[in-house]
Amino acid sequence: MSSTKDQVVCPTRTDMKQYWEVNAKDSSVEEMMLDANASVLTLGDHPEVMAILPNINGLRVLELGAGIGRFTGDLAAKAAHVTAVDFIDEYIKKNERFNGSKYSNIDFKCGDATQIQFGAGEFDVVFSNWLLMYLTDVEVQKLAVNMLRWIKPGGYIFFRESCFRSSGSIKPNFNPTQYRNLSAYQGFFETAVEPIADGRSYSLEFVVAKNIHTYLKQKGNPHQICWLWHKIVKPANVVSMFRMFLDSDQYSFEHILCTEKLFGSSGHVCPGGQDVAKDLVQQLTLQNGQMVLEVGSGMGSCATYMAETFGVDVTGVDLSVNMSHLAFQMLSKVKLKNQVHFEISDIIARNYPDQSFDAIISRDTLMHIRDKKTLFSKLHAWLRPGSRIAIADYCLGTKETTPEHKKYLEKMKYNLVSADEYMKLLGNAGFSNITSTDKTAQLEQYISTDLQRAEQNRDDFLKDFTEDCYEQTLTYWKCQQSYFKGRLQSWIQFFAYKN
Repeated sequence: MSSTKDQVVCPTRTDMKQYWEVNAKDSSVEEMMLDANASVLTLGDHPEVMAILPNINGLRVLELGAGIGRFTGDLAAKAAHVTAVDFIDEYIKKNERFNGSKYSNIDFKCGDATQIQFGAGEFDVVFSNWLLMYLTDVEVQKLAVNMLRWIKPGGYIFFRESCFRSSGSIKPNFNPTQYRNLSAYQGFFETAVEPIADGRSYSLEFVVAKNIHTYLKQKGNPHQICWLWHKIVKPANVVSMFRMFLDSDQYSFEHILCTEKLFGSSGHVCPGGQDVAKDLVQQLTLQNGQMVLEVGSGMGSCATYMAETFGVDVTGVDLSVNMSHLAFQMLSKVKLKNQVHFEISDIIARNYPDQSFDAIISRDTLMHIRDKKTLFSKLHAWLRPGSRIAIADYCLGTKETTPEHKKYLEKMKYNLVSADEYMKLLGNAGFSNITSTDKTAQLEQYISTDLQRAEQNRDDFLKDFTEDCYEQTLTYWKCQQSYFKGRLQSWIQFFAYKN
């Protein structure tokens, strides 16, 4: 899943220079964005990108691939100083003619981002917009390490790229652009390390990845993706271990798709699929135009169902890059795609303005989160008064946990509490009218029925998946089934209000 039909392998720097010299002779915004509607797109694109950045007031910013200066002026208006770099001389000269006359805090440099050198900790923020897709994998890997080194501890890296396929309406005859998937960029920056003398290292903490909503709204295109990273100190070689655990194990692409087939519900990887999603959504009494947050949006089917059925705007958040990859791809095929956008983020680390949402929904996700106290406080703050939250989640069962079950919970990185404790945590966060319904028997029936069907259709599964994947998927759900039957785990639906 690492390439697309638009991707060209290993373009050289000569290829890229020729590409821009041929396709942007007039240095116009239409040529820069490769879109005839660029003058309209940029009106929404600009403020949206700037809003994702951290506060850059008084900071030193490095802008790589600055081009003719679409963002240079925006950055200079807030930052203490901006260093704008581009490898096409005519572009950086046009940028200087336009922005240099307005701002005295910009240095303009003609240079190649893969070759230029800066000092360690010279900047607070590195910003790039549509740069990495014009570099080879090796060049991106090296640049990620350089970006990490160039920013101060606590600094940020922002980049935005076209993923999966081209987004512009102008289609050049020669196109060496690398339209990568989400996992590729995630891997390049998660593995970037800057050693420190005492044996520790600097690395990048993932903050968020999300699509540019302007492209969704105006073009129905979910493939413009931006990332934000934060420089922190970590022990050597420790990089986003939990997310990597999810994407390499339970949520590898093959296991996601095999589980989807197991439960026979397109776009769902949980027992009951769309039926359970509809049941949860029904409790929210959604109305046209409302704003909904889905925590653990997975492949995106519940989010798109809510948008298409009720006319709501949905923000779906998931930590798994692989799940989000499939959600982004699915989004291009559905109606009302401009009312749904997905983010890759740790919901505990995410921040939204208070009273941003009219409803919150989550299924089989919060069991992974240890600090439920902080999470529920955030969810409560993000809801508007009079709004409702609906959660379906794994909890501890009525029987005492065995040593074997404890090992299983540790292996799966589950942090389960009892249903009573769950309700107490919701209440302490400020929620009221809290109800819980034990749906364990229903979940058991879903699992039993689907496992039986999968075993009867083994040969059909093996046409699409390896035998190891098939067996591992069934073993995982048989194990879950045994813990639910033995009442070591329960499956509970919770509903609560914010007064």
